[in-house]
Amino acid sequence: MAFSPSLVAIGAVVLVMAVALPQLMARVRDSNFHELAASIQDDSFYYLLPAFHFKSKLFFTFDGITPSYGFQPMYELVLAGLAVFFSDFESFFRGAMMMGLVLHVLTSVLITCVVLRAVDARAAWLQWVQRGAAVVAGLFYFTRGTVLLNSMTLKENALTSFVLAGVLLIATAQASTPVERRRLSMWVGLSLSALLLCRMLPTTLVVLGVVGLMALWRWRRPGVLLASFVLPLVLWFGYATLAFGHPLPMSARVKALGSHSAPITWDVVSNQGWAYLKAVFTFAVGLPSKMFVPQVDAGLLVTNSRQGSLWLALTVVALAALMAAGVMAAVQARRSRDGSPGPGALVVMLLAVLTAGILAACVAQGALIATRRPGEDSYYIWYLFDLPVLISVSLGLAVARGLSTMERARQARREQSSWKAPSVLVATLGGVLVASALAVFIARVPREYRKLSALQPFATFDENSQAWQHTMIRAGLWLKQNVQLQPGERVACFSCGALGMLFPGAVLNLDGLANDEAGRFTLDRTTPIARYVEQVRPRYYIDVHTWHFDDSKVEMRPLHILPFPYQWKPGYVIAELTYKP
Repeated sequence: MAFSPSLVAIGAVVLVMAVALPQLMARVRDSNFHELAASIQDDSFYYLLPAFHFKSKLFFTFDGITPSYGFQPMYELVLAGLAVFFSDFESFFRGAMMMGLVLHVLTSVLITCVVLRAVDARAAWLQWVQRGAAVVAGLFYFTRGTVLLNSMTLKENALTSFVLAGVLLIATAQASTPVERRRLSMWVGLSLSALLLCRMLPTTLVVLGVVGLMALWRWRRPGVLLASFVLPLVLWFGYATLAFGHPLPMSARVKALGSHSAPITWDVVSNQGWAYLKAVFTFAVGLPSKMFVPQVDAGLLVTNSRQGSLWLALTVVALAALMAAGVMAAVQARRSRDGSPGPGALVVMLLAVLTAGILAACVAQGALIATRRPGEDSYYIWYLFDLPVLISVSLGLAVARGLSTMERARQARREQSSWKAPSVLVATLGGVLVASALAVFIARVPREYRKLSALQPFATFDENSQAWQHTMIRAGLWLKQNVQLQPGERVACFSCGALGMLFPGAVLNLDGLANDEAGRFTLDRTTPIARYVEQVRPRYYIDVHTWHFDDSKVEMRPLHILPFPYQWKPGYVIAELTYKP
């Protein structure tokens, strides 16, 4: 039985990943649950708990009482569907983390498939080398330790990256009949709608614009494209308006409007914007970055070597050369008889435009974060779904396109009997593409693949750690062990994620990220959040923020204080609340 060369390449990347998967799956399956819960961002629980409650409450709620719209819709819908298969929260938690790992693997496979679209060398042996580059591109994504751990923090990154890779695969497909053009236009519209519902960001808008315009230019089906894109958005935003009273997430409104923001100036763009771009770029290629990954052993998977700046520079060179190759492909397509690029040239053109647009959008995102949420840019790790995918695809395309480019330059030299300036330029570009990308692949992929075996299950919960999530869980466990909550008593907090897991149905979120009622108080800057607390009258309080109750009718009696090494004093407070008449 004969297999197609593309299936052989896909089978190869799956086989190599399968060797490392048991170790990663053991991390999810065998770890101490509280330690595993401390290895994710607090905001992740604002997705998990509403999704788990939906099957019994039939509405999205973090605390089981008040509506909660603090999530990105697409990922929340997937989680709600997954929750149906689990009877308890712990097994659902592990299942959701396993889903993130599986999505990371599937994204690696899709990246291999996208690069395979650029296999267009004339020589059969050279085509096999190009397919090998596609395999390594998938493995490069799989072995990015920062990206892998980020996919296991139960945020929307893994799903969004998977959808983006699917968008690239669909957008570069070939259609020869009207039926195929309509079908592909429909799938592009649906996938772009899914991407927007996964993550509403400036970088997402770049993907929507570039891919949407390319689909319109190639297939000329504006009605099908627009209808398939708009329909899912209308359905969700209509539901959200009816269920929550507003179409956009309350968490996004609180973060964007609930705090005082500074104007975006050129100084902000040139300083914070570019600094953010550098941070996300280094994170995307697996190098040390200020972007925060909460796992305590994250350093094991991050390549911290003296050659880090060299690998980063080579990656930048490969991306710049690929963008130049995209311009060259566009010029050659215009000069061709039918004015359309070949499959390989099309992939290169798309990636060149997307890379340039997303790099610029990252600078804009950095400026927005600096002016809206100053000092918090390192926490916005869930914004990084696009660059890891694009860099992996681009490095694979750099090798594949570079080989084709050098082959054509060599053929032109034979026909002209000597090297002409255009042929020399083309050959040089091809050499830069191949050399820079191959250097990164050879130096990084085998070494970082071996590092995956260093990830071990968490045997016990670290009772001495003063990291934020550990401290929050320890505070919740202390209250649970020392105080018997009575029916109807609530535990108030600003950072509430893990506490919602420990006190189901009893936690009151105060910052509005997981409680729409509190969110409305936050957006109304004339009314302090203490007024909301006076209305709801929770019995206990766990957090580091204590000044919110100054000059109010709320009195706080500390029961226990855990050491917390950040700027808040006296530490992580567990307190009983009483109310003045």
